Amino acid sequence: MTELYDEEDICNIIECNVIKDAYPFSMKDNDVNLFGSDSYNKKYSNYFFDFLYKDQPLNEVIKKIDDIIKIYKFLLTTEDSNAGLIIFIVFLVLATCIVLSLPFVFIKKFERKFKFLSKDLWIITTLGSLILMCSLLTLYGDVNNTKCHLKIVLINVGFVLSVCPSLHRLITNFPEKNKISSWFEKNKYISILIIMIFTATLNGIFVISSYSIQDLKTSNGLNFNKCYMKNMFGNIMYYFIQIYDIFMILISLFLIFLEWSLQETSLDVRYLATAFFMDILSIILLIIIDKIQLDYIIYNVLLAVIIMFFSLSNHLFVYFIRIISISGNDNDSRKILGKVDNSSSKKVSFSATNNSSRIAETITTNSSTTASNKSSSINGITKKIMDYHNQRSIV
Repeated sequence: MTELYDEEDICNIIECNVIKDAYPFSMKDNDVNLFGSDSYNKKYSNYFFDFLYKDQPLNEVIKKIDDIIKIYKFLLTTEDSNAGLIIFIVFLVLATCIVLSLPFVFIKKFERKFKFLSKDLWIITTLGSLILMCSLLTLYGDVNNTKCHLKIVLINVGFVLSVCPSLHRLITNFPEKNKISSWFEKNKYISILIIMIFTATLNGIFVISSYSIQDLKTSNGLNFNKCYMKNMFGNIMYYFIQIYDIFMILISLFLIFLEWSLQETSLDVRYLATAFFMDILSIILLIIIDKIQLDYIIYNVLLAVIIMFFSLSNHLFVYFIRIISISGNDNDSRKILGKVDNSSSKKVSFSATNNSSRIAETITTNSSTTASNKSSSINGITKKIMDYHNQRSIV
């Protein structure tokens, strides 16, 4: 009976204004522009009456009310989720393994396993893999323009730095010596530096465009912020960077095709081919995940897992696989990638008493002679490439 608090006698005893101005419950501060007054008040009231009349547990109702305006973040703390801490622990373990694998390059008895690149280039490759993996740290904490750009820059720079040494070796190993391959061979550091300067310039232009922070309101109430590029120029640069990465992969795969059966690096190019196909898959997945709307935990976990896969697949098939086969021979490595079919190079075995085997041998010999005569008419780079592809045995 609120009219009682209008009586002068009663108000002399108690503070009437305090009681008249009091509400049965209080609202939390709300950003009307972000969540909307009508939507906020409706949800708040519904949750409150769920507690009063529908016997909903108090802790569940409080969490639902809190979730209306709370912005969730990917954190190391376990207050909201264990995912952030688990991902960080996995990151530390993988990064430590990558760093601890590097000393194998400097052990003399293992030099034959790492002869594809020089020691300094192995260090550059390892550094690139670490930089790429460190990009997942930008997923933690508040989402802002700096972190949005830093994530893309670290992924791009780390990837380019990890593949530059292998690309350099593939160019210098080109079947037909030419001015380009000779220049790369003589100017190892300058060639890598030029590629990295171009990469840095590309990312510098991309950073000029600012990201917008998109507030995503999900159906389960777990709201979170996400990087969103509204600027047309920024979007063009973003996709140009992805195309640049894929272009480097395609160039490398083309060179791998030309050098596929070169005896000296036969296993190395197979390792690289596997790594590059994994890289293409990782880039495509990163683009897809970045453009779809998901729960904040699923979104960040998927991004972190893809980044770790991106980095680890590079290092695994370019570096780790050599360590795996150190205690054995090269056959151990072939088992991992799949045995190469060398049936075309096997000698035809025959028995003196088996006429059919002798006929088969004669046909094979004549075919080889014909192929040899045809190839003698091919000159230049084509002959070189075909000669390399005829070297089937692997050293």
